[in-house]
Amino acid sequence: MAQEEKEKIIRRPKRLPITFVGVVFVLILVYFIVQGILFLTRNRNQAYNIGAPDSDRAAGTYRGMILREEICVGAEGSGYLSYYASGGERLKAGTLVLTTDENGGLEERLHLLYSGKDVLQRDSLRRIRESITDAEAQYDPVNFETALFVQTSVRAAVLNRLLEEGQKSVENILPVGSFTEQRTRESGFFLLWEDGYEGKKPEELRQSDFDPETYSTYRLHTSQETVNAGDFVYKLAPENSFTIVFPISDQDADRLQGRKNLSIRMADGTEIRGAFSIRELQDRTLAGVLQFQKFGGNYLDSRFLEFQILDTEITGFKIPESAIVRKNFFVVDRAFVTSGGNSNQYGLLAETENGAEFVPATVYLRSEEEDSFIIGDENTAYVYSPELQAGMTVINMEDTAGQQRRSTLGVTTSVEGVFQINQGYCVFKQILRVSNSLDTAYTVIRSDMRYGLQPYDRILLDGNAVGENDFIYE
Repeated sequence: MAQEEKEKIIRRPKRLPITFVGVVFVLILVYFIVQGILFLTRNRNQAYNIGAPDSDRAAGTYRGMILREEICVGAEGSGYLSYYASGGERLKAGTLVLTTDENGGLEERLHLLYSGKDVLQRDSLRRIRESITDAEAQYDPVNFETALFVQTSVRAAVLNRLLEEGQKSVENILPVGSFTEQRTRESGFFLLWEDGYEGKKPEELRQSDFDPETYSTYRLHTSQETVNAGDFVYKLAPENSFTIVFPISDQDADRLQGRKNLSIRMADGTEIRGAFSIRELQDRTLAGVLQFQKFGGNYLDSRFLEFQILDTEITGFKIPESAIVRKNFFVVDRAFVTSGGNSNQYGLLAETENGAEFVPATVYLRSEEEDSFIIGDENTAYVYSPELQAGMTVINMEDTAGQQRRSTLGVTTSVEGVFQINQGYCVFKQILRVSNSLDTAYTVIRSDMRYGLQPYDRILLDGNAVGENDFIYE
């Protein structure tokens, strides 16, 4: 009997007790897991802290083209080319600069002729050492073209001294008529490249000529190349003077109008002053022209250079270029700008099926007290709202003639700004550039803009990573 009662006992599985504390613990655990996943997967943004206004004399960075008198010279004979002058040297008239050898092997003959002999005078050895020192300073391991320059320069220095000091011996080892010397007909700076802009005047240029993508790289001849009579082999710049031509905007033209002289700062920090004028290019775009009577020998290696125009002292905030974004605003007559109801919010009255409806918007107007608020004239307003679309009709209810005026939205302009993130979300703040640095990673903006940036504001370092009003994570 006892055995039968024991077999009737049914064992139930043990269950964990569900308590309030347990439920809370599970919910907290899930919350932290979700937050951890979001933390690991979300895009993190970096902030840049605006410092106190800084001052500089630079009023903008420009890229200009160097023009000067340049005389291209062709080869007087055919054959293998050997240079005896280095690019950038200032030569006297009658200086031996190159030879052409129909049979080739001139350099090998010279080396064999003087092999094991101490033939070079002390002055010649000094000039060769100077050439090697200059070549070391000019060589850039990143730019292969500099290797051609320095190779040609050193080779030319050595051959020049060997040929000058052993002229009679060289003539005896070469076949008659196979060797042609070429000497300069006038003095000037000796250059080994051409690009088609020799002898150009500012008025003959176009805006496209300043595009680095379309500019054809120069051609450099080296020793032991073969040339035909008449081929370009070098050019001379007779004078130390030079001209810089650089494109300018209408705003630049207004700012610089009437200036007779300008000071500029080169990339190496050198400051020079020259005569200035504004001219129209062949395609009717505007360019600034700076003329200098000296220092041309310092800028012989390239057709283009970057520089800054120096003006009166300029003060502003220095910000990274990566923070700057562009935002499109509708351009309207400022008479259409109104405020809504009892609020101070500005916007436009848009015509809808139900009548006129007030659309709040971001509105930029030129300040009546100062001109630093927005680029434009006193009759123009720049308006932005996601609710405004091209083709919408806006209404001016307060026309002086007692009649309503209507206008269709369509014309837009691009305004530069940054995203301020003081409150944790992105607020667009308009900026105005006052100077670009030769360090293209930064620019200087005005620090006196009403409703603009203030010292110690925080802005988004990468302005294109988010949109306006987005919440950001750092």
